[in-house]
This record gives sequence, C-alpha cells and structure tokens, in this order.
Amino acid sequence: ETLQALGEQGDFASNGTCPQMGFQTLAIIPIRSGERALGVILAADERPDALDRQEVNLLENAALQLGNSIRRARVEEALRRSHEDLENRVAARTAEVVDTNTRLKEQVARREKAEQSLRHNQQMLQKVFDGISDPLMLTDAKMQIQMINQAAQGYYDLPTTTDMTGLQCHRILSTDAEACTTCPIPGAVSEGRSMFFERQGFKDATRTEKVVIYPIEDTREHLRGAVIRIQDITEEKAMERQLIQSEKLASLGTLI
Repeated sequence: ETLQALGEQGDFASNGTCPQMGFQTLAIIPIRSGERALGVILAADERPDALDRQEVNLLENAALQLGNSIRRARVEEALRRSHEDLENRVAARTAEVVDTNTRLKEQVARREKAEQSLRHNQQMLQKVFDGISDPLMLTDAKMQIQMINQAAQGYYDLPTTTDMTGLQCHRILSTDAEACTTCPIPGAVSEGRSMFFERQGFKDATRTEKVVIYPIEDTREHLRGAVIRIQDITEEKAMERQLIQSEKLASLGTLI
C-alpha cells in the first residue's frame, strides 16, 4: 500500500528503510506517462545508504525513459488501431461506392436502352406518319405539336429542318398571335371527343377539306392528346353534287 501510494503521488524516497522487509536502503521512483503513474521502480538494499544521488538520478532517468517508451508504445498502438479502423472504414466506404457506382451504371445502361427504344419507336411512328398522304398532326391536350408528317409540312409550307415539338398549333399553322377563337379543334381535343367537320381550304378557299380528330387516351383513360387529319374532299364533293344532279334529272325525266 505504501509503494502504491508513493507511486501514485510521485513521491521519491531515498535512503529510507523498511525494517519489516529487512531493507536499510529503499528508493521508490515512479514511472509516469504525463500525469498518470504507470508503475514504480523499487531499489532496496540490506545495507544502509547503499544508493547515492548519482545512482538515484540514473534510476530517475531510467524511469523517465521507461515512462516515455511506454507512452510512445501506447500512442503507437493507438495510432495503429486508429489506422486500422480508418482503413476498415475506407474499405467499407469504397465497397459502398463501388456498389453504388455499379448500380448507377446499370441504371444508366437501362435508361440508355429505354431511350434508344423510345427513339426507335418515335422514328417508326414518324415513318408511319410520313407514309400517309394526308396532312397529319399529333398534339397533346394543350394543342402543342408533338409530331407532324411531311404532307402537313408541305401543306402549311413549313421548313423541314425546324423542330416544332412543343410549339402551339396556332403559332405554327397561322399568323395569329392568339389561339383561333372560331376553330373547334382545341375544344374537341381538350374534351377528348372525336369529331369531324368540313371547311373551306386553309390555303385555297375553292377547295373543301374534311378535318377529323382522333383523341388519344392512356391506359388510365387520361387524355394524352389527339391526332388531327386533314383530307381534301373537293373531288368527292363535286362527284356528290353531280350524283345529286343526275338523280334530280332522272326523277324529272320519270315525272315527264
């Protein structure tokens, strides 16, 4: 208990005695690491005054060096453990980053594949549109052009190099700054109802056109837009008038 108390307090006893153990010379030198006592160096001899000041100084230096060595070893051990812990964390984080990067690459690959498929489908749909001789337009529910075929571009004298996707119908097909107030197409498209009507030719008033609106809905029956078809029926109307006139003449002949 005395040695422990002296070691904890950092006291030094030289030329002391310990009669119970039979020592006439007793020196206790604490081994310290900063303010913490790690142990003691005990020097004892049965002879009185067996240690001089120089020897005690040597023991004190030895205790100091030993304390520094122990502290250094503990610091190095703590650094080693900290380094190992850091390496483990870095390895775990690296594995997470690699896994995340792999998933991102897979998502990018799937997205690129989906985009390629979408572009292919759009190209196929555009080819189908262009293969129809009547002017065709695909619009969304807000009458914004989504697709237009070559016949419609030629009909409205539109440049083939201009991307008209997302533009309002009236800004492309007419010179009006506002939407056409008398045109029934926007109302039919917004209501999602199919309809057709006849009108004078957009460019030639002597011609007769038939405009047909086909609404497009998704699987949840939400309105997605409409396909607008413009058909020149001038010859059909002329033949219809000729047929009506022939029937009138035949009826008149029968009456006579």
